[in-house]
Amino acid sequence: MAKRPTEQIPEATTEALTDSGDAAEKIMKGNAEALTESGNASRAAIQELTNAYQELAAKNAKNLTAAIQSLAAVKSPT
Repeated sequence: MAKRPTEQIPEATTEALTDSGDAAEKIMKGNAEALTESGNASRAAIQELTNAYQELAAKNAKNLTAAIQSLAAVKSPT
């Protein structure tokens, strides 16, 4: 089937192609925005978890140090 030059495409078809192109562009822009928002939310959640783990590790290290010091201060095993 031979391709027709664009001058021979009916105006309604050209408008439909333009409208569908605009719709596709809006969809892609919406998807990109959603992906960006999702990435930002994930980044914030990971940062929050990282901070919580750091606090927990510091607390556990402090408790371990206190336990070892208490154990070292014992004079007899009984």
